[in-house]
Amino acid sequence: MKWLNAAATLLFSGAALLANFGSGDDLGAASVAGFDPMPGSGVHAHPSASLETEEEKGMLASWTWTEGTPSAERPAELVIRLKDRSGKPIDDLQANHEKLMHLIAVSEDLEQFRHLHPEYEGEGVFRIALSFPTGGKYKLYADFMPAGHRELIRTAEVEVDGGAEETAAELSPSRSLSESMNGVEITLSAGHLMAGMPTTLTYTFRDKKSGNPVRDLEPYLGAVGHVIAIGEGAGTYLHVHPMNEKTAGPQAVFSATFPKSGMYKIWGQFQRGGELMTVPFVLRIP
Repeated sequence: MKWLNAAATLLFSGAALLANFGSGDDLGAASVAGFDPMPGSGVHAHPSASLETEEEKGMLASWTWTEGTPSAERPAELVIRLKDRSGKPIDDLQANHEKLMHLIAVSEDLEQFRHLHPEYEGEGVFRIALSFPTGGKYKLYADFMPAGHRELIRTAEVEVDGGAEETAAELSPSRSLSESMNGVEITLSAGHLMAGMPTTLTYTFRDKKSGNPVRDLEPYLGAVGHVIAIGEGAGTYLHVHPMNEKTAGPQAVFSATFPKSGMYKIWGQFQRGGELMTVPFVLRIP
């Protein structure tokens, strides 16, 4: 994506934002606006475009990079403005899982991932300072909830200048659906996997040393956890919340419907002892 000038704002169908991959809370993105709701599924599922009302389809987002095209490893300021088709600011927003806007950022190869929350300044304006780890293409997803309306998703792509661009291997299913992190063994089990059909994703937590079930998970954004699933090439996006959202373990259970066949990378996010655990796995959906 090419940017017109140092403070360009480009409008097209699809928009979003993003911030620092790795361990920090910053990353970078593109200057775009429009509407392109992505399919969602499961509890608190995000609607598909066909489910949005005409009024909701007219709720747009514009993204402005105040210093022009973002470059790898350099902070860049992004301003996001929510407005309707007449240009009126969308300023009556409802918190959804404790935040007015959730920001998901992934690289095209799905190696880089962040779930962030820009600062709200009022009058439909959000602001965040971002820094990309490498150059290349990134996909951005922002979701927000205007008062009296459903959760809305707006997406965008951005080509980041500079930095090393490594050739990523094709996505392949995880050999193991178990990962150790912060002294916790986290195991994912999935029900029957088939595109277009609901499936249950169950995360089980055990203390790595003792093997005992973990029962002291802490709420993260108002629930025991969150799951983000993105299809290969970053073309399909799901954000699901747990069915047993008030539990503290030893299991967190999600329901998800993958809209089409293919490879999906899935990030589960959970918190224990004040430490956020982001656990990635890859599933093949027949």
